[in-house]
Amino acid sequence: MCVVYGASGVGTGNFQGVGPLDSFLKPRNLTWLRKADLLFVDSPVGSGYSFVEDQDLLAKTDEEVATDLTTLLIEISIKNPILEKKPLYILGGFYGGKFAVTLGLSTLKAIEDEKLMLLLGGIVLGDGFISPEDYVTSWGPLLKDVSRIDENGLIESNRVVEKMKQQIANGNWKAAAELWADLEQVIHAYSNFVDLTNFLLDDGVSSLDDLDNLMNGVIRKKAQNYSGQRQIYCGNETVTKGFAKSYKNLHFYWILGAGHNAVQDQPFVTFNMIGDITNSPGLATF
Repeated sequence: MCVVYGASGVGTGNFQGVGPLDSFLKPRNLTWLRKADLLFVDSPVGSGYSFVEDQDLLAKTDEEVATDLTTLLIEISIKNPILEKKPLYILGGFYGGKFAVTLGLSTLKAIEDEKLMLLLGGIVLGDGFISPEDYVTSWGPLLKDVSRIDENGLIESNRVVEKMKQQIANGNWKAAAELWADLEQVIHAYSNFVDLTNFLLDDGVSSLDDLDNLMNGVIRKKAQNYSGQRQIYCGNETVTKGFAKSYKNLHFYWILGAGHNAVQDQPFVTFNMIGDITNSPGLATF
């Protein structure tokens, strides 16, 4: 499995996510190595722990980034022919959840051209950062709807969003990104530091119990009416942890109680999910 992360895959995705050791170099019980071989990639070159000695080699488009990664996969497969017998799953989170599609197309072309001797097993889009403008536009209204910020907080956040949208329209991406940081400060100030990756969390205080009660009450009863939808549980528990729906070879997982960093918020559920995706039998029972 090739894991392309929104942050450093080698650092964050590995030690703070699903790798064999945690940030304190202690063994992680729910490492995804129990389900698949893992390859963490800091991409594009120049991000995370990756670097170039010639600045002209820095990628300027997603297609160039995909070409770099495909070249890496080709070299790895040549040096490890045993991988030819294993399916390749490309998993991306955050912006990697958008870019994984581009990488998948590049990989598939290399396979069809017989340059890459692997089988593409599938592409996993984890909380993909597909439309930044839509995401930031909905941030304030969502927090206002769940009573995390007040009307003044919504007005102030919307003011920053409008500036950001104007910078995007003008093609000033750096200025837009800086305004994104301003928006985070506004939300922190008006929400008393809500978790920016999971609005159910705040300084260790969780609203997950309330969500569990909701999801296992009215919503669970309604969800059971949807054709093809199944509930996700953990071990012998009867509390719903999420839902999964499938149509042919497309699978959608909705994990409850998880924000942007699902592997940190719900490691048990995501561990079993990745085993389901890769057809690796055996569920976590601890």
